[in-house]
Amino acid sequence: MTNFNPGGPGTFWSLLGHIERESLHAIGWVREFAARETLGDRDALPDSVTVLLDGYAKEVYGSADGDESLIEIFGPGHLEGELALWDWPHRGRIETMTAVRALQVPKDRFVNFLAEELSAGAALMKSLGHRRVLVARRRAPGPGVRAPARIALHLIELALRFGRPSGTGVVIGPPLTQTDLASFAGVDRVAVARAFHVWRPKGSRATCAHSHTDLIEQHGSTIRVKDMDALRAVAGPWAAEWDSAPLIANGTLGRTAAKRQVPAIRIPATGTGPAQLPPVVPCFTGRGAAIQTLDTMVTAANRPRAVIVEGMAGVGKSALATYWGQSVKDEHFSGGQLYLDLHGAPNRPLTTAEAIGQLLRGLGVSGHQMPVDEHELVSAYQRRLADRRLLIVVENAGENPELIRPLIPPSNRCLLLVTTQARLAGQPGLTRADGVEPLPLDVMAEEEAVQLMAAVLGPGDSRVRENPSDATRLVRQCAMLPLALRITAAKLVENPAEQIADTVRDLDGQDRLSKLAQDDEPRAAVRPAFEVSYRALPPDLRRTFRYLGLMTGPDVGAESCAALLDEAVPDTLRRLRALDRLHLVAGKEDPGDGRAERFMVHDLLLVFAKERVLLEDSESERTGAVRRLLTHYLATAMRAGDALGRPRRVLHDRAVSPPATSDAERERHFTWFESERRNVVAAAHQAARHGLHSYAFNLADAVYDFMTSRGYMRDVIDVHKAGLASAQAVDEWPATAQMLHHLAIAHRSIGQNVKALSYGEDARWGFRRLGDSLGEANALDNLADVRGVLGRYRLAIEHSEESLRLHRLADNKAGEAEALDTISQNLRRLGEYVSAEDHALRALSIRRAIKDGAGEAETLLNLARLHYFWGAPREAVVRGLQALSLRIDLAMRLDLGDEPQSADPYRELARIHRQLGLRDLARRDAEHALRVSRASGDRHGEGETLIILGKLLRDEGAHAEALSRLWRAVRLAHEIGHKRGEAEARAAIGVVYFKLGRYAESREHLNLALEIRREIADRAGEAQDLENLSRTLRRLARYEDALQHGLQALKLWRELDVPTGEARTLGGLARTYARLGLQQDALRAAETSLSIRERHGDGMGVGLDTMARIMLRMGRPEQALDKAVQAIRAIRETGDRQYEGSAVNNLARIFLALDRPDEAEKYAREALEIVKEAGDLREQAACRHTLGLISQHRGDHAGALRDLDENLRLHRETGNHSGQMEALRALRLSHEAIGNVREVQECEQRIHNIERWLGGS
Repeated sequence: MTNFNPGGPGTFWSLLGHIERESLHAIGWVREFAARETLGDRDALPDSVTVLLDGYAKEVYGSADGDESLIEIFGPGHLEGELALWDWPHRGRIETMTAVRALQVPKDRFVNFLAEELSAGAALMKSLGHRRVLVARRRAPGPGVRAPARIALHLIELALRFGRPSGTGVVIGPPLTQTDLASFAGVDRVAVARAFHVWRPKGSRATCAHSHTDLIEQHGSTIRVKDMDALRAVAGPWAAEWDSAPLIANGTLGRTAAKRQVPAIRIPATGTGPAQLPPVVPCFTGRGAAIQTLDTMVTAANRPRAVIVEGMAGVGKSALATYWGQSVKDEHFSGGQLYLDLHGAPNRPLTTAEAIGQLLRGLGVSGHQMPVDEHELVSAYQRRLADRRLLIVVENAGENPELIRPLIPPSNRCLLLVTTQARLAGQPGLTRADGVEPLPLDVMAEEEAVQLMAAVLGPGDSRVRENPSDATRLVRQCAMLPLALRITAAKLVENPAEQIADTVRDLDGQDRLSKLAQDDEPRAAVRPAFEVSYRALPPDLRRTFRYLGLMTGPDVGAESCAALLDEAVPDTLRRLRALDRLHLVAGKEDPGDGRAERFMVHDLLLVFAKERVLLEDSESERTGAVRRLLTHYLATAMRAGDALGRPRRVLHDRAVSPPATSDAERERHFTWFESERRNVVAAAHQAARHGLHSYAFNLADAVYDFMTSRGYMRDVIDVHKAGLASAQAVDEWPATAQMLHHLAIAHRSIGQNVKALSYGEDARWGFRRLGDSLGEANALDNLADVRGVLGRYRLAIEHSEESLRLHRLADNKAGEAEALDTISQNLRRLGEYVSAEDHALRALSIRRAIKDGAGEAETLLNLARLHYFWGAPREAVVRGLQALSLRIDLAMRLDLGDEPQSADPYRELARIHRQLGLRDLARRDAEHALRVSRASGDRHGEGETLIILGKLLRDEGAHAEALSRLWRAVRLAHEIGHKRGEAEARAAIGVVYFKLGRYAESREHLNLALEIRREIADRAGEAQDLENLSRTLRRLARYEDALQHGLQALKLWRELDVPTGEARTLGGLARTYARLGLQQDALRAAETSLSIRERHGDGMGVGLDTMARIMLRMGRPEQALDKAVQAIRAIRETGDRQYEGSAVNNLARIFLALDRPDEAEKYAREALEIVKEAGDLREQAACRHTLGLISQHRGDHAGALRDLDENLRLHRETGNHSGQMEALRALRLSHEAIGNVREVQECEQRIHNIERWLGGS
């Protein structure tokens, strides 16, 4: 994909996403302009819009007396000419100030792009709003404002919009003379000269420290601003309207602190964003310096992309991050807030993949849509952040900088706020140069600590006010740590009669060594406070608190804690809420009633709880509690898993619970799994560590169905690795084989196919050693799927044939049908359609016999795909509709509504309807399939549907939107390791570029697709790519190469027995033969192609048009006319406007050959309008050529030159060398007729140069 300069802040280009930029780039062309060239003029309505990619331009207005006024300056990212969509776009002339690289897009294509890409329309509106804000700020000073203030104000604007840091200042990008600046600011040039004279350095630093000197430097037309704060002072109050956020690093330009912080120009985010920040800690107070530092950072010039809050445990890092985030979220982070707890200590830290996976889920990415590997996860995360204003709060980062680097946003529109006990800032990749700022957080100041204690006690409690010295002693004993202060104050709240001095004496009685601990040992520093508060608890609360030390998950619910304590849930919930009031646990409010239902324990308190449970409870009591907890998790997970009703063999007795019968019941089980998921994974590891191995592998098996249904494949892998180790530790071989099988499926699901093969083979041999033929058959089914994804179709068939044998031995009819279906699919991919149909029909027969409606629908869909690729679309429609009917019936019986829960039937019908030319039906079905695929997390289906939609949009001439869909499909296929999907998407992109006349890019993508097809032995796909490459090479005048590729494609289509493919390729070969002068070969190929099309009733219009072209080349225009008229009639029935335009232009050529120029001109102009609508530059060039020839026929060589010059320009734009030569030959004839000798020589030289180029290539 193309790398793009993102453009300046607030510009149209900067507000587009990467895919939208790719799509816009695809429908336009990049041009380079020298300095002082004209891009647009008020006297000419432009036919295109222009995006500046690099360089600068200005808009100038010329007066009657020859003076020019500089109205506006434009830089990278600016969209020029967009107002022409509604009105006259320019007030003056747009002229380049430097060399400029720009993207130009025809106006009609740009309108279609905005209509199809709604986000692009929103970006256009935002960029226009941004420009209005700029103009309003510029006009804010009234006419009475003095010239120096105006000049300073405009310099501030230019520095912030176009500046780049340089040393201790910022260089303004566009070159500006004093005359330019005077014109821009609306002052006299002498005023600029005087101001610059004052503002330049004129002596020692001491003599000018307090005057407005040394503000700027000027070398030629380059201006460097050295002191922004001083310029602001000169500009006066209007400078406050310009915030320095877009560019300048904090402290780079200003020598004095800013008096006022002004919000930058804000582009509001579209839609609603995530809101994951926890609520502010009650009674938060203090930390004024830290909050001011964060405020300064976020409003500073070139604000950081990440801030790392570093400090010891219990110092209040999380409370600060939450408080500040909640206070600034609306002003600075309108796109939302993400929150993530990495559990850096003492729990097992998350991996990078897990961390980014959770953040992506917060951004709306479902589990099945997650990329397969860490690099792709990081890319997906960075792309999701690119166009947002998000705050990402990440707590407990641990000591690993590698975990933080990938989380840093790509731009400072977002901010990553990290809390950690380690010193991470300053390590490689986390320096200020990387946009990362440190924020060390120490213990509270003594005064703030006393204020916090008073806030917790409440305004009605006078103990702090009446005993300030005792309060000071108490906060010192708590080491000024907020955690210890809150716990100590909460104890005082619970005991209103207790005096602060009593608590001071209690703490004095604790271990003196703990009090004398070093600052970097927070556990020792706060232990006295913990112990006093713990000892004050009643026995039941003490037991509840210390048993929390046996938990290993990130939080706890009342049911799990009740199992741990062996008591009733309501009693446990009451005690947990009591501990919450005492700040010994932190409650997580339930969205329904606002009361705490789940609870977290601070790391330090968790360590203290573990210490207490080890000291006060026996090993048998602790083991019993852990066993009760594991029993609770296992029993609940098995009930919930069974109730989901997913058909598979499990390790436990499935009679535990019937499948759920209602959506509400099913949702209740899913809710439990979601809330306890990470705890269950932690419990499996805990069971393995304690030697309770049966719990480990049974827990893994019990949560498998839920985790796979929601796409938590990395959790599946994590918990099953623990289960595998436990099963192997106790020689539990059936469980070992099951764990291996599940690991194979999980790795296949995330695209780690090598690991999937390894685990799958181990599972297969494990089941074989146990004599479990059904388990071995299931393992082989999975191995066949992996081999199929990897394109190893023959080996996949071998696995499926062995699976088929084993299913038959076990008399497992459902498995037998599944194996036959898999064999059929892989035979289809190999192009062995007859055998593929035989296997599919056998599978269909079995599934109907055992009344397997879901399986029958799968086989019918397989048959629909087979008939589609075999070139029998009508049979495909019948099978597809049968499958859809079955799916709907199944959904109704399961009370899932009147629509199938799978997108497969709609996707296949969309594919088939498109082949039949029923585009409205095809698009309806494809869009529905896309919605269902995304809702169910089916990434494979989503990718295939995007390809279908891309092809439909391409057929309609919506090339930008087509590329948008297809690039997403490429990315998705690559992420999940789906090579066939990637090849299909790349081939479709190649065809879009062909339609746009960009043949070099078309050839590149088609060759990439062909390489993949050959690697995975996709012969039908290979034939299709060879056919398209032949057509592309013909347009590049590479006729010999085109012939070779066409013949290879023809051979493959005949071997595959696909007559429609054979007919298409023969039609292309006919045109290639004609270009090579082999007219008889061309006619034979065209006749054979038409004969095949007539037999199958497919593509008659294209076949007839090819015949008409060949007959015209053979000098038989009367016969060509009859075929051309029939061709246009047939093409119009299919609604293919783009091909219709080409056929109508061919009809114009025929009328010209018949010496009927008036009819020729009529049809040539009709054709030109059609192909303009479709955006086909190559066909536009062909129509212009026809019009030029008509003018030559009439003797109007001046008119011919106009059309032929445009013809030549279009061919240059598309890189069509053969077209350029034809245009130059025609131009030479007209120049000769007019007597333009020099132009004739120039045409001959250029023809010679192209011939040499083509000969060399």
